[in-house]
Amino acid sequence: MKFCPNCGNKLKENDSKCPKCGFELSKAKLQDNKLDGVKQKFNLKNIDLKNFDLRKNGSKTDKVNVQQFFGQHKKIVWAICALIVIILIYTQVYVPHVVNSALENNGFTSAKGYKVNVNRMHKIITLKSNYAHEKQFNEQLRANGFDTRQLPVENQMSNVAHELAGRTLGTWTIKMSTGEDLHTGNGKFGSFWVFKGTKETKRFQTTPVGRQCRNEYLERQREQADDEAQQQKDDLIGAGAIGFMLGAL
Repeated sequence: MKFCPNCGNKLKENDSKCPKCGFELSKAKLQDNKLDGVKQKFNLKNIDLKNFDLRKNGSKTDKVNVQQFFGQHKKIVWAICALIVIILIYTQVYVPHVVNSALENNGFTSAKGYKVNVNRMHKIITLKSNYAHEKQFNEQLRANGFDTRQLPVENQMSNVAHELAGRTLGTWTIKMSTGEDLHTGNGKFGSFWVFKGTKETKRFQTTPVGRQCRNEYLERQREQADDEAQQQKDDLIGAGAIGFMLGAL
């Protein structure tokens, strides 16, 4: 018994078209021949192209392909997963521990009066000192005559830079900044000392403000020396005058 491929109506053996919907059976035969040609060309003998559900069969195929991929590349998949875990442990656990340890070992903590900001994404550490530190820096610079000798804080920053360079990947930048000028107090100056990697790239002592402080210090020293020389000269003149008067008597 035959059925119409268009509406499903029962057909007689000698019907050339469906008496219900008028579908010509010769078209159905031509369509079957085309499907058979496609199946033969692409080796799809076991697939019913008439009732093929692309979404259903595609999902099943994708699932099988994923399972096959994991089965065939199990070692590679596990290696990738392990690498991701290692990266997460390094960035979220190891690096913060190393940074905090280096800062604490060199006295850059809130307990010591420093405000510390760590940007792990860009590898930048910003240290902000308080008024007591600024006063101490200023006294140390004065004691050095505002020359280019290193201050203890620079040695501390250098220690942090070398420790991070030796224990982490990439190049870290460490900045020491304060809210006002160390010498004059005339507003913000920015970063006074900067380390990139293990190299000190900025020093207050060599900035225009630092050189101005040096020149002012030297000028005061010259003025003081001139005043002392004049005082000695005046003392000698006074002593000579007294001696002359005593001799005249």
